[in-house]
Amino acid sequence: MLRTASPLLLALALWLPPMVCAQDSSALPRHPLERQALLDPDGALQRIADELSHLPAEDDHERALLLLAQANACRVIADWQCQRDAGRAATQAAERAGVPHLAVRGLIAEARGAIAIQDYHHGEERLAAAELLLREHPNAELQADVALGYSSMSHALGKHAVAADYAQRGLDALSDPNQALPMRVRLLRNRGRALAQLGDRLQARALLRQATEISSRFDDPKLSAELYLEAARMARIDGDHAAQREYGQAVLSLGERLRNSQLLGLGLEVLGLAALDEQQPATAIETLDRAYTAFRDLALHRDQLRVGRELLRLMLDHGSDDARLHALIRQTLALDEDIIQADRAQSAADFQARLERAEQQAELIRLEADTRLTQQRAERLAETERLTRWLALATLAGLLILAALFGLQRRSHRRLARTLADLQESRTRAREYLGLSSGMVCLHNLRGQVVDLNPGAAEALGIAAGAAETHHLDEVVVDTAQQGLQDYLTQLRQQGHAEMTLRFRRSDGSHAHWRVSARAFGEDSERRLVLMQALDVTDQVEQAEELRSMALRDPLTGCFNRRYLTLFELQQSDPGWA
Repeated sequence: MLRTASPLLLALALWLPPMVCAQDSSALPRHPLERQALLDPDGALQRIADELSHLPAEDDHERALLLLAQANACRVIADWQCQRDAGRAATQAAERAGVPHLAVRGLIAEARGAIAIQDYHHGEERLAAAELLLREHPNAELQADVALGYSSMSHALGKHAVAADYAQRGLDALSDPNQALPMRVRLLRNRGRALAQLGDRLQARALLRQATEISSRFDDPKLSAELYLEAARMARIDGDHAAQREYGQAVLSLGERLRNSQLLGLGLEVLGLAALDEQQPATAIETLDRAYTAFRDLALHRDQLRVGRELLRLMLDHGSDDARLHALIRQTLALDEDIIQADRAQSAADFQARLERAEQQAELIRLEADTRLTQQRAERLAETERLTRWLALATLAGLLILAALFGLQRRSHRRLARTLADLQESRTRAREYLGLSSGMVCLHNLRGQVVDLNPGAAEALGIAAGAAETHHLDEVVVDTAQQGLQDYLTQLRQQGHAEMTLRFRRSDGSHAHWRVSARAFGEDSERRLVLMQALDVTDQVEQAEELRSMALRDPLTGCFNRRYLTLFELQQSDPGWA
């Protein structure tokens, strides 16, 4: 059983001047009048109105802070329309000032005012807008405040499991136990209230006790009254009528202090139910009737209907003025019908809003898909265009390279044609020069490959003039003179000129002695040519041989004479001959 104070302690807590309270550890910017609004809401509202009237039009930041303080003061005195309108104006001022966290606070205040007058659709929209803004500008305290709003709305709609879940989310967001103490207390209260409705009263009492301990660290009469109301409900469940009366009196005292008619009505309801449980029907009827009137004056129809039903049961069970009873029955039936119609209209509005939201989400999804598809198409088109551009550039570069190669090839071909023409002309001129020579002239390379012959040499060797390039010198030099040919070519490669006698094979098969005189010309050692001039010295060689033979033989006998002995000795130097 939760009993936090005796009547004397409650009176001291309510009426003695508040001690220096601990800071609520809120890191959010607040106007000093917002603190005053918790203790003196009427005075705070008057000062806020004065400051707003003298505030420069361009000072939207200060205006937003003052309007948030006004929304808080309106909350304390249960002026829900005032709270809603002040929250909306604070959001607009904060947006102009460019302060997103103040805009979120304004949205939350507007949502709470809308929820309190049962405009759940509007309240949910404002909370959703605050949640979206917090995704761009995170703040743990404001995230917990949004969760508190969802929890309170879920409780009002009878969704206690959802209310408990949102309250826990808010507590999880406040990781620092000394952060935003009033909000932590409200979250603990909401979770405890939801768990009590779900049947977990043990956990609910523990949470309410924890909330009460934290609330002792700061001064917030409105929040204290809310805790007393929860404690009174728990006391009624436990059957503790004395504690129920204490908490009811505490709520009444706070309501009178704050001039909050709703708290007065709630306190009277607690006292009336306590009298009903203690079998005091007259006191219960009188007290509940006062609560009924307070709720009716505030247009709190659900609270009025709840108290009216209890009042009807009492009046029917214990008798009452028939006129008053009939009037109460008619009022209750009409009120019930109005609430049913309002619930239906609200349900229809909620359904329509949810349908519109679903359609908007579907349209948003479609637009996002179209956007992604368009973006992909644009990327592919850009990629294709880029590839096409590169391909065109590559093709152009290839064409330029081919054109350059073609130009170079054409130039080279022209040069080659000119070179070949010059070569042909040179060869023609050389042949003409060779043809003018009466001797034998041969043009060959350093390997002995014949390049050209003059008519005299071609005729002597039996080689057609046009087929000279297919022959080699070793084909026309006799076998016994091959070594002389190699010496001839070696001397040309080493010295660039040569002169010696070689034996050639004539076209008729006979042998001839040619005295050759050759000289190499040209810069390239691999492509140097040799101009060889030859004279037929066959007759001279044969005459020299004949004279030599005559010198070695006796003209009468034909035998070798003494001159041959020296040659014989050299040729037959074998020591075995003697």
